[in-house]
Order: sequence, then C-alpha cells, then structure tokens
Amino acid sequence: TQETKKETISPRQQVSGDAQIAAPPVRVSSRVNKGVPPPRLGIDQINCVMIKEPNSYNELLTYAEDEKTKWLQAMHTEYSSLVLNEVFTPVPKPEGVNIIGCKWLYKVKRLPNGDVQRKARLVARGFSQIYGLDYDLTFSPAVNCEAVKLSLCKAGALGKKVNHFDVTTAFLHAPLTQPLYMQQIPGYKCKDGTMVLKLNRALYGLKQSARLWFLQLSDALLQAGFKQGVADSCVFVQEVKGSQYKCGKL
Repeated sequence: TQETKKETISPRQQVSGDAQIAAPPVRVSSRVNKGVPPPRLGIDQINCVMIKEPNSYNELLTYAEDEKTKWLQAMHTEYSSLVLNEVFTPVPKPEGVNIIGCKWLYKVKRLPNGDVQRKARLVARGFSQIYGLDYDLTFSPAVNCEAVKLSLCKAGALGKKVNHFDVTTAFLHAPLTQPLYMQQIPGYKCKDGTMVLKLNRALYGLKQSARLWFLQLSDALLQAGFKQGVADSCVFVQEVKGSQYKCGKL
C-alpha cells in the first residue's frame, strides 16, 4: 500500500467555485487629535523649560545668578510670612535644651495656565526632637473618604451649593503648648551666632504640628456653633434654619 500524504486545506480553499473570501479592510483612525497631547499637560513648558530644584541651600548658592535670584525671592516670600505670623523669636541659647534643626525645601509648581512658580518652604527637622522633652502626643485624625462622599451626595440631593476653601500655611495658625528651640535659618542668620529661635507656632516638620492644628481648628468650629461628628471626628455639622451645613477637615 502506498501512504497518501495529507494536505492541509485552508478555509479559503474550501469555498466552492471561484468565489474567495475578501480580507477585511485595515481600520484607520479618524481622530483629528491623534498624536496631539491634551493642553493640560503643558507640553511647551515640560519640553522647553526644565528647572532644576535645589536639594539644599548650599546647592542653591552654586546656581547661576539669574536662577539663584528667583529662588532667593521665593525664600524671602516664605520668610516674610513666618515673620508676619510671629512663628519664632530670636533669644539667647538656654542651658539644657534640645536645639531642633531646620532646612529649606524647594519645589517647582506648574500653574493651570502653564506658568512656572518657584516655592520655598522652611521645615523643622522633626527627627531631631526628643520624646518626652520636645513632644508627647502626635496623633491627628484624618477625614474618611466615605464622609466626604456622603456630604457631597446629600448636598446634591438637597440641591445645596458646596463651597470649598484652603487655609494658607495652616499649621502656622496653631500655637505651641511647650517651649521649643530651633537653630538659625540658613540664609537669615543673626550676627550673634549664639542666638537661637524660640518657636511660638507649629512649624511644618514638627511631630506635633498636625495634632495642634486639628485642635485649633476644632476649637474654632465648636465655638462657632458646630457639633463634632461621632462616627467621624473630622466632620462638623451645624443646623441653620432646618438645613445642615457640614465642614470636613481634609
């Protein structure tokens, strides 16, 4: 017997007669914005303006004069805000106290219109604080996402208008409850090198800053007639003429 070789028959060959199945046409995208990034990305600024953020004040001093002047102006704006809020007071160094360090943080912020803003913030080195001497309690609650969603849903169901606001330099509004001392600020040091800064308010970076700010805000809302929530301690409710107005700490 002679073995027959089996041939593979494609579906196209199985069609009877001369009829053949035509290949489907290649789909071509009809989007007019294909390959064009959305305007919100700020492609001109990202590709053409590359600004390096300094890692420290000493690194900033090595920048070109024009770039260094812009960052120093941002530092002066932050320093003026600290002086206006009376965050610290220069005093002679007391004996037997812990001196907390500090540093500058630099960040480039891109605004919605595409402009570039340089920001500088002075923060305390919280890791240099000593437990029992510089701080004790540090816990601060945070609002739950469910509470925010529930408030927005109820406002929409009742047809109420929702307002939102942000507190600038929020932590600086909270006074300290114990004496803390910090080293002099880089770039703004006193002529007398033995002087230190006695902190009067909760500077960013301190371990207890978030807790002190929450207590300050809570006291202000309670005095204004709000009632603190039971399920979420960050939600405050006030009834005015039968309608409810909610304020959540985010």
